[in-house]
This record gives sequence, C-alpha cells and structure tokens, in this order.
Amino acid sequence: MFDDQMRETARRAVLCWLATADADGRPNVSPKEIFTLHDGPEGGEALMALIMSPGSARNIAANPWGCVSFVDPFAEEGLKIEGPADILRQGAPDYAERAGPLEALAGPNFPFKAMIRVRARKTSPIVAPGAVLFPDRDRAAQRRKVLARYGVSEG
Repeated sequence: MFDDQMRETARRAVLCWLATADADGRPNVSPKEIFTLHDGPEGGEALMALIMSPGSARNIAANPWGCVSFVDPFAEEGLKIEGPADILRQGAPDYAERAGPLEALAGPNFPFKAMIRVRARKTSPIVAPGAVLFPDRDRAAQRRKVLARYGVSEG
C-alpha cells in the first residue's frame, strides 16, 4: 500500500497529527510522537503508540474513523492517510509484530500497552501552496531557505 516516497515522508516527519471526532462530530487533533507505517494483511496501516491520548481513544471508540497527517516542515510536503481507526491492545493478534517498531522508537522512557491503528483507505499528498504556485522553484534551495528560517542545520 505504501510506496517508498510515502515511507520517506513519514520517516522525515517529526510528529504526526491524528484527527478524530466524537459521537457528536466534534473534532479533535492530537500530535503523536511515536508512529510508523505498517503493511498489514489488509493493506497499509498508520500505527501510533497510545501513551497519553484519552481523548483520541474515546473518540475512536465512539466514531471509528481517523485521519493522520505526516508533514516534513522543511520540505513543505507531507502525506495524509484516512480510514477506519481502532485501538490494538497488548495481547491482541499480531500486536507484537506491529508494536516492535514503535517500541524501538519509544525506548524505555515511554512504555505503552496499546496503539492506535488507522487502516489506509485513502492516501493523498499534502502540498504547500508555494509548490503549487511556483512549480518550477528549486526544491533544494527552498529547503535550505526553510531550514535557515527555523535555525536548523542538517548533519
């Protein structure tokens, strides 16, 4: 389901943002720091460690749909994944397989016993307006400009 470019975009994102809605349709957007993409038996999945997200968990129980956005702020591009969402708890089938990459990212300081899964039913790129308005711009020069704006150096 996920191609190399999608995986690279997610890898470069510092945070991902999970959007959910409660039973009344009130939205909630929550940042997630520990996340990965996974190719499951039914297609691609966005997985996020469930550490301190009671609002997201409540919303998914009431309205099992989610949207995850991964943005590389320095490239000014990203990936959006939409689909059915659920909570996978320790002991569930295939939990250990899915949890391994998240546990490696979390390390010992952020233990978790559940994860949020969004099954990718739709994916779409996130593109900054400048990329659309100025399609011929030098992407490498633009990246350097954004890195400088935020005082970040690569290396």
